[in-house]
Amino acid sequence: MAGTAGTADVTARDIRSGTPRPVDRLCLIVGAVLILSGLGHLLVFAVDGGPWYGPVSWRKPVTFGLSFGVTLLAVAWVTSYLRVGARLRAALLTVFAADCVVEVGGITLQAWRRVPSHLNSETPFDTAVSMTLAVGGGVL
Repeated sequence: MAGTAGTADVTARDIRSGTPRPVDRLCLIVGAVLILSGLGHLLVFAVDGGPWYGPVSWRKPVTFGLSFGVTLLAVAWVTSYLRVGARLRAALLTVFAADCVVEVGGITLQAWRRVPSHLNSETPFDTAVSMTLAVGGGVL
Protein backbone atom coordinates (compact mmCIF):
# COMPACT_ATOMS: atom_id res chain seq x y z
CA MET A 1 0.00 0.00 0.00
CA ALA A 2 2.92 2.35 0.61
CA GLY A 3 3.70 2.46 -3.11
CA THR A 4 0.12 3.16 -4.23
CA ALA A 5 -0.20 6.73 -5.51
CA GLY A 6 -3.20 8.70 -4.31
CA THR A 7 -3.72 6.96 -0.98
CA ALA A 8 -4.24 8.82 2.25
CA ASP A 9 -0.94 7.45 3.58
CA VAL A 10 0.96 8.99 0.67
CA THR A 11 -0.84 12.31 1.20
CA ALA A 12 0.07 12.44 4.88
CA ARG A 13 3.69 11.43 4.27
CA ASP A 14 4.11 14.00 1.50
CA ILE A 15 2.84 16.78 3.74
CA ARG A 16 4.99 15.84 6.71
CA SER A 17 8.08 15.45 4.53
CA GLY A 18 7.97 19.10 3.56
CA THR A 19 6.48 18.81 0.07
CA PRO A 20 2.95 20.14 0.52
CA ARG A 21 0.31 19.62 -2.10
CA PRO A 22 -1.30 22.63 -3.82
CA VAL A 23 -4.32 22.58 -1.49
CA ASP A 24 -1.99 22.78 1.51
CA ARG A 25 -0.21 25.77 0.00
CA LEU A 26 -3.60 27.37 -0.71
CA CYS A 27 -4.72 26.87 2.90
CA LEU A 28 -1.40 28.18 4.23
CA ILE A 29 -1.62 31.33 2.11
CA VAL A 30 -5.32 31.96 2.77
CA GLY A 31 -4.91 31.28 6.50
CA ALA A 32 -1.97 33.68 6.70
CA VAL A 33 -3.87 36.38 4.79
CA LEU A 34 -6.88 36.00 7.11
CA ILE A 35 -4.65 36.28 10.18
CA LEU A 36 -2.93 39.35 8.73
CA SER A 37 -6.35 40.83 8.01
CA GLY A 38 -7.35 40.33 11.64
CA LEU A 39 -4.12 41.91 12.88
CA GLY A 40 -4.49 44.77 10.40
CA HIS A 41 -7.96 45.50 11.68
CA LEU A 42 -6.60 45.54 15.22
CA LEU A 43 -4.39 48.42 14.06
CA VAL A 44 -7.40 50.08 12.43
CA PHE A 45 -9.21 49.84 15.76
CA ALA A 46 -6.22 51.38 17.55
CA VAL A 47 -6.21 54.33 15.13
CA ASP A 48 -9.94 54.75 14.53
CA GLY A 49 -11.21 53.91 18.00
CA GLY A 50 -14.87 53.26 18.53
CA PRO A 51 -16.54 50.59 20.63
CA TRP A 52 -15.02 47.13 20.97
CA TYR A 53 -18.38 45.53 21.76
CA GLY A 54 -21.66 45.69 19.91
CA PRO A 55 -22.95 44.83 16.44
CA VAL A 56 -20.87 47.55 14.74
CA SER A 57 -17.25 47.41 15.90
CA TRP A 58 -13.76 46.58 14.67
CA ARG A 59 -13.80 43.57 17.03
CA LYS A 60 -15.66 41.51 14.44
CA PRO A 61 -13.12 41.72 11.58
CA VAL A 62 -10.32 41.23 14.12
CA THR A 63 -11.80 38.15 15.76
CA PHE A 64 -13.18 36.64 12.56
CA GLY A 65 -9.88 37.15 10.68
CA LEU A 66 -7.78 35.66 13.46
CA SER A 67 -10.21 32.84 14.27
CA PHE A 68 -10.90 31.72 10.73
CA GLY A 69 -7.22 32.01 9.77
CA VAL A 70 -6.01 29.88 12.67
CA THR A 71 -8.87 27.41 12.22
CA LEU A 72 -8.12 26.96 8.51
CA LEU A 73 -4.44 26.30 9.25
CA ALA A 74 -5.34 23.84 12.02
CA VAL A 75 -7.90 21.97 9.91
CA ALA A 76 -5.45 21.67 7.01
CA TRP A 77 -2.77 20.33 9.34
CA VAL A 78 -5.02 17.89 11.21
CA THR A 79 -6.55 16.50 8.01
CA SER A 80 -3.06 15.66 6.76
CA TYR A 81 -3.07 12.87 9.36
CA LEU A 82 -6.49 11.46 8.45
CA ARG A 83 -6.99 8.49 6.18
CA VAL A 84 -8.89 10.34 3.50
CA GLY A 85 -8.35 10.32 -0.25
CA ALA A 86 -6.20 13.13 -1.60
CA ARG A 87 -8.90 14.39 -3.99
CA LEU A 88 -11.65 14.38 -1.37
CA ARG A 89 -9.40 16.16 1.13
CA ALA A 90 -8.44 18.75 -1.49
CA ALA A 91 -12.07 19.37 -2.42
CA LEU A 92 -13.20 19.72 1.20
CA LEU A 93 -10.30 22.00 2.13
CA THR A 94 -10.87 24.18 -0.93
CA VAL A 95 -14.54 24.65 -0.05
CA PHE A 96 -13.61 25.36 3.57
CA ALA A 97 -10.95 27.91 2.56
CA ALA A 98 -13.37 29.65 0.18
CA ASP A 99 -16.04 29.78 2.88
CA CYS A 100 -13.54 31.25 5.35
CA VAL A 101 -12.79 34.02 2.85
CA VAL A 102 -16.49 34.70 2.25
CA GLU A 103 -17.25 34.84 5.98
CA VAL A 104 -14.35 37.12 6.89
CA GLY A 105 -14.91 39.22 3.77
CA GLY A 106 -18.59 39.76 4.56
CA ILE A 107 -17.90 40.67 8.18
CA THR A 108 -15.10 43.02 7.15
CA LEU A 109 -17.18 44.66 4.42
CA GLN A 110 -19.98 45.42 6.84
CA ALA A 111 -17.56 46.75 9.48
CA TRP A 112 -16.08 49.20 6.95
CA ARG A 113 -19.61 50.24 5.98
CA ARG A 114 -20.33 50.69 9.71
CA VAL A 115 -23.46 48.55 9.65
CA PRO A 116 -24.28 45.31 11.51
CA SER A 117 -23.14 42.17 9.73
CA HIS A 118 -25.70 39.69 11.02
CA LEU A 119 -29.49 39.83 10.90
CA ASN A 120 -29.34 43.11 9.01
CA SER A 121 -32.19 43.69 6.55
CA GLU A 122 -32.11 47.50 6.38
CA THR A 123 -31.37 47.49 2.63
CA PRO A 124 -31.45 44.81 -0.07
CA PHE A 125 -27.63 44.81 -0.09
CA ASP A 126 -27.46 44.33 3.69
CA THR A 127 -29.97 41.50 3.40
CA ALA A 128 -27.86 39.85 0.68
CA VAL A 129 -24.71 40.09 2.81
CA SER A 130 -26.53 38.75 5.87
CA MET A 131 -27.99 35.84 3.89
CA THR A 132 -24.59 35.06 2.35
CA LEU A 133 -23.08 34.90 5.83
CA ALA A 134 -25.92 32.63 6.98
CA VAL A 135 -25.43 30.27 4.03
CA GLY A 136 -21.68 30.30 4.65
CA GLY A 137 -22.32 29.36 8.26
CA GLY A 138 -24.46 26.49 7.03
CA VAL A 139 -21.65 25.28 4.76
CA LEU A 140 -19.24 25.29 7.69
